[in-house]
Amino acid sequence: MFKEKYMSNDISSQALAFKKFSQVKFTTTLDFIQEIRTTASKMRLVVLKLEESALSIMVLRKLPSELDSFVQVMCHGFQNKGLNFILKKLELDYVQCKLNEDTRETVTALHS
Repeated sequence: MFKEKYMSNDISSQALAFKKFSQVKFTTTLDFIQEIRTTASKMRLVVLKLEESALSIMVLRKLPSELDSFVQVMCHGFQNKGLNFILKKLELDYVQCKLNEDTRETVTALHS
């Protein structure tokens, strides 16, 4: 059913793919990244062409205020890198932050 729904490149399929993309909400970093990748892939499947910068802006606007510094860095330092770059960077930053948290917890536990 998925393929049938998204294989056509008619306007209704494109509208559906865009709607799914625009409805993605930020819950957790990893879920958000996966949902954006999936819905962006569906848009490519139906040959919905949007400027890479427009997709990037739409994704950055969906991020919570806790990630404002990430958004600023992406907007000023990496504005022409595209959606895949932003998602990879978001994923790497998440992993790095998680490692830092785990390290702090371990150090705190050792000193207790």
